[in-house]
Amino acid sequence: MKEDPLALALRRGTGLVCLVFLMVGFLSFIATLALHSEWPAGFFILLAGAWGPFLGMIAHLNLTQVLSREEKAIWRKQLWVSPQSFFAAFTYLLSRDLRKATEQMSAK
Repeated sequence: MKEDPLALALRRGTGLVCLVFLMVGFLSFIATLALHSEWPAGFFILLAGAWGPFLGMIAHLNLTQVLSREEKAIWRKQLWVSPQSFFAAFTYLLSRDLRKATEQMSAK
């Protein structure tokens, strides 16, 4: 089944927003530490950037029918296995072709 353009835009948009949150959160967190400030916004932005990919991936896997059950199982297996899961979540969210990314993920 071909991915709906709206689902594709939401999936990729989620990945891009999370990347921006990671960068801004990291810089804000470092600035907070350097300035000895107690303003925790950088920490929370960093958390949003770190957990957002997982939440976006889980939501997209459960709410769309783009992938088969077997293909979804490959991605679900990657979720909590290792530190690779962080990169797998971004791969899922930012890939142009989910089926090709799934084939590459299953080959590992």
